Amino acid sequence: MFKSNSAAGVLCGISGAVLFGFSFLFTKQGMDAASPLTLLGWRFIFGLLFMTLCLPLKILKVDYKNKPVGKVILLGALQPVLYFVGEIFGIELTTTGEASTIIAMIPIFVMILSSAVLKEPPSPLQAAGIVISLAGIFTIIVSKGITASLSIPGYLLLFTAVAADSFYVILSRKLAVFTVPEKVYVMTAAGALVFGAAALFEHGSAGTLREFFRLPLQNIDFLITVLYLSLGCTVLAFLLSIHSIALIGATRSTSFVPLTTIVSVLAGVVILDERISFLQGTGIVLTLAGVFLANKTQKLIGSEKSV
Repeated sequence: MFKSNSAAGVLCGISGAVLFGFSFLFTKQGMDAASPLTLLGWRFIFGLLFMTLCLPLKILKVDYKNKPVGKVILLGALQPVLYFVGEIFGIELTTTGEASTIIAMIPIFVMILSSAVLKEPPSPLQAAGIVISLAGIFTIIVSKGITASLSIPGYLLLFTAVAADSFYVILSRKLAVFTVPEKVYVMTAAGALVFGAAALFEHGSAGTLREFFRLPLQNIDFLITVLYLSLGCTVLAFLLSIHSIALIGATRSTSFVPLTTIVSVLAGVVILDERISFLQGTGIVLTLAGVFLANKTQKLIGSEKSV
């Protein structure tokens, strides 16, 4: 049973990281047609509509009766709401390199919190693997160049995003009373409510509400982008990542996060004909080695909790 759970958790973690990795490419495409709030609003609105449609079809099942709903609402407040608020506005006040460097620290924060809160300390091999994979990510980031914005508010917002995502992982692990679909449904609803309302306010203030509602119907590229981000990331990738957290623990599941950067780089090479520099290649090798090392441990304390 342990081996099957472990293998399933690893597969879910890798699959979720791959899906999130392609999100960078689609987000870049979507930003050519709309503002960040518009893109986020439609992303979570589509995600909520899809999950709601799945309920009567019995593809997904949720039941919040006699469960601590307040705690799972807190989960949605952390991710996606607080995370995306910190990330979006943090990136606007800093540089891409700085933002990528700070966001890449999430596995370290999760590792510390997992040990302190969940009493699931990482093995020395896991800790070393995570540090090596982060060294690989930093190498990839440095290869693209980093300039300093010295924006204290920007740094605080980015670290808020890191903290939000880290506590989301820990809280998701603790809320074993909720199934994976129940967690993701609340998270998607929170995103749709907050970012949908923000997008409507943005367009209402500008007098462009009609354009907001027509955008997915008139722009096929934007529609494809929203469909991928909503179904591929907001729904499927979150389902996979939360399932991975439940099966193999917080620290080990987040060890796959650096793979999103590798997928993003390789997607640029294959789809956008970008070239990989020597430093990027070195970073990719280090990242893969670190992820492999972090998952080489045969046993993880507390990893047998099921969904």
